[in-house]
Order: sequence, then C-alpha cells, then structure tokens
Amino acid sequence: MSAEPARFADLFRNPSIDAMYALSPKDFEHFIAYVLQRAGYTVKEVGPHFLRGLDLEMRLPGKSTIFGGVECKRFASNQLVTAPIVRGVRGAPAVDRRNAKPFVITTSDFNEAARKMAQTGNKRAYLINGTQLIRYITYIQGSRHNDDDVLTSISPEHFSDNGLAGSDKSHNTKIFTVANNKGGVGKTMTAYYLGAELARHGKRVLLIDLDGQANLTERCFPELVSQPNDGIERFPNIVQYFSKMRPLKDLITSTKQEGMSIIPSDPFLSLRDLGGSGRPDIELKFARDVQELGLQPIAALGGSPDWIIIDTPPAMSVFTRAGLAAAGYVLAPIRPRRVSLAGTKNMLTTLQTMDALSGIKTTFMGVLVTHWDNLKLSTDFENIDLPRALYDFGGSAFPSKIPFDNRLETLEPGADVKGAKAYEALAEEVLQYA
Repeated sequence: MSAEPARFADLFRNPSIDAMYALSPKDFEHFIAYVLQRAGYTVKEVGPHFLRGLDLEMRLPGKSTIFGGVECKRFASNQLVTAPIVRGVRGAPAVDRRNAKPFVITTSDFNEAARKMAQTGNKRAYLINGTQLIRYITYIQGSRHNDDDVLTSISPEHFSDNGLAGSDKSHNTKIFTVANNKGGVGKTMTAYYLGAELARHGKRVLLIDLDGQANLTERCFPELVSQPNDGIERFPNIVQYFSKMRPLKDLITSTKQEGMSIIPSDPFLSLRDLGGSGRPDIELKFARDVQELGLQPIAALGGSPDWIIIDTPPAMSVFTRAGLAAAGYVLAPIRPRRVSLAGTKNMLTTLQTMDALSGIKTTFMGVLVTHWDNLKLSTDFENIDLPRALYDFGGSAFPSKIPFDNRLETLEPGADVKGAKAYEALAEEVLQYA
C-alpha cells in the first residue's frame, strides 16, 4: 500500500500522541503503515476486507508469509482498549498461521483485562500504547535511514513492555559506559584507569570490553600484546556471549588489580558486528544481562560489583549501541579539538535512540577532556566550542583534565606522574557525582 510519506514525514520526525489522535481513524492506520515501512516491513492494508479481522498485514521484504497483523485504534486517552479487541486480533485468520504475530497499536492504553487476554493461550499478542509507539518511532529514527536497504527489520514487539524501566533497581551497582564515536580520544585509557582508581577506593569493579581491538583487555593483561595472532582464544571472552555460547557471568576473569575483574574481548568480536542498523533484540538482551550481573555475587570480586564499566569501540556499532542501552551513566572522553565534536554529538544522538529502546533516561555525566596541552586552541575549545556542542544534550566538562602523557599506556594506577594523578582526581569527581 502507499503510506503517503509526504503527509506523515513531519509527524514521524516529531511524533506526539495528540498529533496522532488528531488524525482520522483511517489516517492513523495509514500513519502506522508508514511507521512500519520505515521500520523495514512491507505493509498491506486489509481493514476493508471481510473476515480479515485486522487493519494491516506486515511482511518481511521479499517474503510472502505474514510476519504480523496489526489492529490500529485511534482512541482518546480516557478510552482504553478492551479485551474483546485483543481477542479479535488474536483470532484473525492472518495471524493464526505459524510464527505470525498479532499486534494492537493505539494512541491510548489498555485495560487490565486486555493485558491479561494478550498473555493467555499459546500465542502472545503484543500491545503498543501511545507512549510505547513514540519510543518505537524514535528508535526507528535513530536506527534506519529512509531509503536504507533492509538489513534487519525492527519489530514493534520489543516496545510492547516497559523496556528496562521495570527492571530490578534494588541493587546499588552503577553501570557506567565510556563512549565516543571519535577514535583516539582515550576511551580505553579512561575505562581502565577509572576502574582501577575505583578499585583502589575499595569498590568492586567489573570491566566489560566491547571493542574488537581488545585494547582494554591487553591493558589488563600486557602479556597478550606479545602473543601471536594465531586465532587461539586465551581465556573466556565476550565473543562467546554474542555467539550465544556462554552467559556473561561465565566470562569474568580476574586482573592483577585487587578488586577489579574484566569480561575480556577478542579480535573475533569484529566478525560479529552487524553495523549500526538497529537490533533491539540484541541490545535489550545485553542491557538486561548486564543489569542481572549487578544482582549476582561474583567470586573474583568477593561480592556483587559496585561498578560495571563498559568500554566501547569508536564506531556506532551494535556493540556500542548495546553498551549505551545498558548504561545508567555515560561519560564521553574528548580531545580538545573541533574534529572531536561530530563524533561526540553522533554518540549522544545514538544515546537518545537507546533511551527510547530502554524506556529510561540515561544520565549523561558529561565529557572528560583528554590530551590536554594548555594551548589557546584547547582553552578556546573548552570555553567556546564545547558548550555550544553540548547545548542540546546537557552535560559539561569534568573539572579534571587528562594531560597528554604517553606513560599512561604502561604505568600502573597511582604512579607519580601527571596523567595518573589526573585520573585519581577524576575518580573522586565521579564518586561525588554518582
């Protein structure tokens, strides 16, 4: 069907429940068809056809089988979708086929009977209310371009619950992701030194290396640098998690720093990268599994972690997106040069996309200026360029600045050098902030 993209493009870019409710019921169906097309599906309007029981049928590109059937309900906020509507969608012939999924998408919400009906029987119905619909649209915006070839379609099923908002918050573990789309800004160094300094403060710290270059892993185990690149896995690593071979907890390896362990990476991780196209199934699962680590006692740490620090690659890959989805806090190292700003803003835009997936607002702690050199170019960057770049995202620069110091690559935390001392100060600031 034609979803009239010219009519709905503005609403897609700036979605609101009121604006969607202002559409006619038929136009709301057309708009949902447009959203699903932007998510990578082929959509057919079937509402007028007798005995279909649905408004829309969605298929994966190039496939004849139905992926899902959608009932669209443009309801006012005080008009809840009821159980008979959900029952009717589940009984529609199109979704009675194996693996076909029933969806109900509304501008309002569902009553308790409707939610119970969605969970009964041998086929779940996925219910998307107005708030979840906006999350879905926002995620699509940050995950697919309008004319992308479809690598993976983005199913609305991943937005039919509260994301991470309903996760267990009873533990005190702080999940901290170090990220920037710009390479060479000190992400790995920051993850390592911050983790080590927190451990020196008596905190139990778990590092997670999500970068296929495995530089954080090598920093924890310098002997790996001299090992031949023979494809042999030296110890459990994150590749085995993304290959669905082992859970995260089974990958934890002690480091020589007391109180700090790591889930290592491996160069094979790069072979599992799916690019920046949205994979909400992978991203949400990783985020939930990381949260679960915060509830578990870890033998190598002598208890559950106080801090989980995630190091990410410079590309906005599926691994960076997963690391941002898992984060409670995000820190962006940045060099004091304008060329660093584009990558920082790209990362922060991606963070907004992942907040739409998780359903929670991640705390952007701000930027850490690295490679500091006291040149006027650097002070102008800190005082003029950086505040302008961060205006739309919030956050500011940490008081501590990390000076350019090559010795950081080999010295241990606590060393009497200016770079290590700067990271000591950063750890104090982070502890006060979080």
